[in-house]
Amino acid sequence: MTGSKPSATAFFLIVICVLGVVLGAMAEPELSPEKDGKIDLGITTEGQIKRGTFAVTNSGDSRLKIEHYMVNCTCVKLLSSPAGDLGPGESGEFKFLFDTTGLGGKESEKEVILFTNAPNSPHRIKISTQVRPKATYQVNSEEILEEFTVLVDVRSRGQFEKSHILGAKNVPKEDFPAWVQTLPEGLTVYIYSQEGEISDRLAGELDSKLQVKLKSLVGGYLQWKLAHESYLRGRKE
Repeated sequence: MTGSKPSATAFFLIVICVLGVVLGAMAEPELSPEKDGKIDLGITTEGQIKRGTFAVTNSGDSRLKIEHYMVNCTCVKLLSSPAGDLGPGESGEFKFLFDTTGLGGKESEKEVILFTNAPNSPHRIKISTQVRPKATYQVNSEEILEEFTVLVDVRSRGQFEKSHILGAKNVPKEDFPAWVQTLPEGLTVYIYSQEGEISDRLAGELDSKLQVKLKSLVGGYLQWKLAHESYLRGRKE
């Protein structure tokens, strides 16, 4: 007994299945980085922190999964990356910070290495900048923070506008307790009143309750005026 030949319909279905398997095997994701993976931040100054972005696109035929990444320098920090997989034709953006501290006078190039399910993984994104040395008149934020202090005049607005110590900020005594609690931990705050008595009382009552250090100027504004009148600003008395 001879077997029956497959019908034309069955043969067509077999061909379609075979083609589907072949085409499925050929479909692969492919990561294409923005600007061929070369991000130039231009000229920066030592100590400057540059914020930047770079985009990647899935130019393949199946979903691209970004599995993990690494950077070759602690000076580069990734802030965000695309959420989830990227379908064919979809793009995603990475955001990063580049800290140039200690890199003055150098042509600096760092890498972000991306690992994906694409055949051409890993992918290297090169981030470069020409870092100028810091000039003698320039200072970075960390240096300022080392000696950062705040000078506060707790007198009335009228007294402050009439005359105050150069660089002082006016926070009247009734507003000071709430205002000082908004300051960052570890900060030293110098305060003064007209004769020092009110600022002494505020410092004595609040210092142990705060995350900042309070210091009251002995003799207050009047004492300062006697010793350092050239450091006063305001209307003429």
